[in-house]
Amino acid sequence: MVPALSAVWRARVALWRRWPAVRALDAVAAALSLAPALSVTAVEHVGGPTAVLLWLLSVPLAALVVHHLTLRLTRHRAGSLPWTLTALAAVCYLPVLVVGPSWAASAGLLAACALSALPWRRSVPVVLAIVALDLALSLLVFRQTATVTGYGTLQVLLTSAVLAALAWTVGITIELNQLRAELVSTAVLRERLRMSRDLHDLLGRGLAAIVLKTELARRYHERGYDAETVDELDQIAAVAVQCGDDLRALVTGYRNLSLESEIDVGLELLEEAGIDCHVRVDAHAVPDHVRDTLAWVVREGVTNVLKHSQATSCRLTAEHVGARVVVTVQNDGVAAPDQEPGDGQHDATARPAGNGLRGLHERVAASGGEVSTTAGPDGTWTLMVSMPATDDPALTEEVSA
Repeated sequence: MVPALSAVWRARVALWRRWPAVRALDAVAAALSLAPALSVTAVEHVGGPTAVLLWLLSVPLAALVVHHLTLRLTRHRAGSLPWTLTALAAVCYLPVLVVGPSWAASAGLLAACALSALPWRRSVPVVLAIVALDLALSLLVFRQTATVTGYGTLQVLLTSAVLAALAWTVGITIELNQLRAELVSTAVLRERLRMSRDLHDLLGRGLAAIVLKTELARRYHERGYDAETVDELDQIAAVAVQCGDDLRALVTGYRNLSLESEIDVGLELLEEAGIDCHVRVDAHAVPDHVRDTLAWVVREGVTNVLKHSQATSCRLTAEHVGARVVVTVQNDGVAAPDQEPGDGQHDATARPAGNGLRGLHERVAASGGEVSTTAGPDGTWTLMVSMPATDDPALTEEVSA
């Protein structure tokens, strides 16, 4: 029992240092614990050694009250709870037999501790037993009038209710503050994940383009095509500058992709890689609320074709299907290594999804869309993204119906 109490008190000392509300609760509990001794010395006019002993007895009374009021906040299993409650009951009732009913005011503290430390189903019977015992002592032992007895009972009930409510409020306040801290930590983690996803999406295609153009420049140099080599090197520098601009825009939080620009740049890169492109996209018909997301879809789709396939042709389409906008990027190369298995996929060698598609799933899902990837038996690989054609869910449901 002693090690358990030691652990509980170490935990509550940490609470006392961290939370001002716990210190305020302790101050209130300690002040109320002095009320029985003050009542005895003021009403019963008890003095001498007995009065000194009662004031000294207020110290363990205050310690036990403070212990039980904050026991739940320590999140420790209270195996010693029956013993500590029994000790508190002894401190509350044994002096009554010596100094009279004035010390019985401590019964309210005992009831408040029972409400705070015990589960609800167990605390209510204990409080009722305390009230019944207080009535029995007042009426049968000390022969007090009904008015005095009723006042004493009301005092016990009010003291227990107010002190237990104060302890409950302190506990709720601490839990809310801890929850807020957890929410802040979660928000920071989500922002870090978003930043890592955006960094991948922003730099992935640029780095793939640099690798491609570096290979072209090397081949031109080997064949003695100096003009073409210089042109490719200039384009590599331009791509690097664009990557730097995108990165700065991401860091400053002013990142806005253009769907038309992503399509034009993607076509240029694919054609330079020797990939025949077929595009059927009416960019002006794409709703404004999904243009940014679809621009990321085009960027990720083109990046996958450049990095993970040996495609000779690529098809990019965007069309309305019912109440949704469907964007498809299909190539005839080997399946992309960062694809996710999906319905209709036949490539047994497909590997788990990489950061690009995982980030695309998160981005599209946040806008109410869906992502699917399919590897066909003829060596084709298809990335399909479906987005709602309107940002009003009610209108989408009405059109679909």
